[in-house]
Amino acid sequence: MSDAEIARLKGALQAAAETAVAKDQECRRLTAEIERLRAATQWRPIESAPKDGRQFLVWDIHYGVRIGRAHIRADHDDWLSYMDTHKGSSKGGIRATHWLPLPPPPAMNQEGGE
Repeated sequence: MSDAEIARLKGALQAAAETAVAKDQECRRLTAEIERLRAATQWRPIESAPKDGRQFLVWDIHYGVRIGRAHIRADHDDWLSYMDTHKGSSKGGIRATHWLPLPPPPAMNQEGGE
């Protein structure tokens, strides 16, 4: 094997190694992003829900999924307000056990479309 052939093969091997490292880094980045997204879509214990008045999904064993806000009554752990999926609102208590952040609203153009 000539010195030129050896040099060419070394160059090809070096390029292949650099490509493998780059692909490995991309795989690690994508794996981390998948885990971040998976964590963002998991139901969380209601004790960890935000208490700053923002809306989020809540789960109640009797009513299912509702859109709620963290307004906890002082006399017990009922939630004071929630809205159902039909935009109706209620001041009655529900016993939410889990919550999930709402996704961001869709991007809209000036005419109101996406």
